[in-house]
Amino acid sequence: MAAWIDRKFINYLSPYLRNFKWSSDTTARCSCPVCGDSKTNKFKTRFFFIQRDNNYTCFCHNCGYSNSLRGYLKEYNHAYYTEYLMDNLRERVGNKSVAYNKDLKNDKQETFTSLCLDPLTSLDKISELSDEHPGKLYCTQRLIPSNKLQLIYYSSAFTDWVNTWNPNKFTTGMLDENRIILPFFSSKTHEFFGCSARTILNKEPRYYNILLEQEEDCPKFFGYDRVDTTREYCLVEGSIDSLFVDNCAAMNTLAINFKQIKNKEKCIIALDNQPRHKEVVKTMARLASNGFNICIWPEDIKEKDVNQMVIAGLDPNSIIYNNVYSGLAAKLKLVKWSKI
Repeated sequence: MAAWIDRKFINYLSPYLRNFKWSSDTTARCSCPVCGDSKTNKFKTRFFFIQRDNNYTCFCHNCGYSNSLRGYLKEYNHAYYTEYLMDNLRERVGNKSVAYNKDLKNDKQETFTSLCLDPLTSLDKISELSDEHPGKLYCTQRLIPSNKLQLIYYSSAFTDWVNTWNPNKFTTGMLDENRIILPFFSSKTHEFFGCSARTILNKEPRYYNILLEQEEDCPKFFGYDRVDTTREYCLVEGSIDSLFVDNCAAMNTLAINFKQIKNKEKCIIALDNQPRHKEVVKTMARLASNGFNICIWPEDIKEKDVNQMVIAGLDPNSIIYNNVYSGLAAKLKLVKWSKI
């Protein structure tokens, strides 16, 4: 980090910090924005920004709060935090452009990810949020296992965040809303290349799938980088659904590219339980014709997807792995299952 950038952002904060002033070239003080400092003396200034080597730390002598400037911005001023990361990135690469441009084929313009700045660093993991946080509440209400919450992120300003790594994807201020972020990582390089974003509000569109350009053979699946394809594994439709099934990833589409699926003999594909959905039935028939193992849900299961099954008290792992069909058996079973 660069000290001059830290000082710039401290000055950005200064109009919002009571009794702010610079005591020296390397030290600023103000009333504590965390605890309020003193209830009896509004002129108390026991919160300090102090330069340590080439960056600033902040601490309060009253409440004991202590953090780096970066940590403080992430916790209390998310809009400035994203800009702060970008400024430090520009400093590291000598003010080169850091915008992603899909029209540049020769890597003349550095991308956000190629410069080793993960866009997810500006977000909080769901596991790091308080139990009362709306993002955490949404996940717990959907019964997502606690050990999977570290795989999900939260953005309170979704479109602004996307525009930091995919510039001009959204008009400024457009659909700027709270969403949980389910990131896509390359199974080859483990680098971030996009995400599925689910609104926590009851509104449309429920999901966005935002991608950077990748190699054609890179599956744009959630969790595929974590799946062990040398043993039996599962692919489902929805990202959240994949969190309930062992050794599982999500495809987020019915337009499946068969070439992207590794070791298909070990793969079980479990689409949503929608026997009256023409595209679902058509895709399952295509999978069966191409030699894939497919899950055909028992007729007594009424829930549409894996998450609904979990909420209903069912065990999707047992249901999926006990209802796998392939070849002619899959085609015959599919005809019986389909009610179209």
